[in-house]
Amino acid sequence: MTPGAVCSSMHRFDAWIPAEQEECWSRMLYIVEQQRRLALISGDGEVGKSWLLNVLINLAQRTAGRVLRLVDASGLSQDEFSQQLAAACGEPGDSWSAIEDWLWGAAAGGIHAVWIIDHFDQAGDDLGPAVRRLVRLTERTRAASTMIIAGRRWSELSTLSDLADLSCEVPAWSLETTMTFLERSVQPDTHGRPALTPAAMQGVYDCTLGVAGRVRRLCELCLIAAELREETLIQVDLVLDVWRELLNPQIPERRHLQC
Repeated sequence: MTPGAVCSSMHRFDAWIPAEQEECWSRMLYIVEQQRRLALISGDGEVGKSWLLNVLINLAQRTAGRVLRLVDASGLSQDEFSQQLAAACGEPGDSWSAIEDWLWGAAAGGIHAVWIIDHFDQAGDDLGPAVRRLVRLTERTRAASTMIIAGRRWSELSTLSDLADLSCEVPAWSLETTMTFLERSVQPDTHGRPALTPAAMQGVYDCTLGVAGRVRRLCELCLIAAELREETLIQVDLVLDVWRELLNPQIPERRHLQC
């Protein structure tokens, strides 16, 4: 499945999707467009799962007849999870009864419900039984329903693999993609923000190994440091200083990096 394989209005968007993550992005679009049952999204912490999900949410919300339900599963027990699902439906009362009532209404109204459950493997309880219960309710009510479940460890998600129509792992960025992001995000402008030198961009990649969240944070901290120093260019030494002092005190010496 390639990005061009999804030709509906949902595929027309302005967000920049990194080349390495286009396959996973296309799979998420496909499962929503085709109203499939469930997709499992895995990937290391800060690699960009939540960012892709937020792009999908912003895009899907523009489509008539589709309702998004987002739940952050971090630290939730099974009871708290069902309460969050019910709250996302705006329904009071007993959680599962409220969810079932909402699904009957969605089925009658021809509404496609998209449930996005992030940080699934960071829940306080095993939420697998609750997900299976939600699947059973959607089948009983014949509601059009899609679940996208994201977590860091595939071992935690794999217990639901028998339900999944699609799965994918979100990879880190390559050096080329990291530099593209930095070029797009940090450009000299009328406000005079500092720019990164090519060596500094290489340093950002060497420090972060292309993990998207770390790239963004390191970039922003370098910008702040350069502005405080009243410097117009961010050099590689500043990148390494920021990474060492603020983000990773165990960073190896510069000679070990490909800068």
